[in-house]
Amino acid sequence: MMMREQDNPRPCPPTTTRPSPLNDATTRKNLTAVFTDFQAKRAQFIAFFKNLTDEEWERAASTPNAATSP
Repeated sequence: MMMREQDNPRPCPPTTTRPSPLNDATTRKNLTAVFTDFQAKRAQFIAFFKNLTDEEWERAASTPNAATSP
C-alpha cells in the first residue's frame, strides 16, 4: 500500500471530472432566488410578530386536534 509507506500521504485524487455544482451559473442563480425568497418570507414573519398587540401575545395557543388537559 503506497499510502502506508509515505510519511505524509496525500488524499486520493477525485474520481469524477464533473465540475462542482457551486461553480455552475445556473446553480448560483437558483441559490440567489432561494435566498431572496427566504429573506422576503422572513421579513413577513417578523412583521407579523411586530404587529401583534399585547393581548394577542397573551392569548393561549390552540390547535384543532389538541387534547384538552383536565
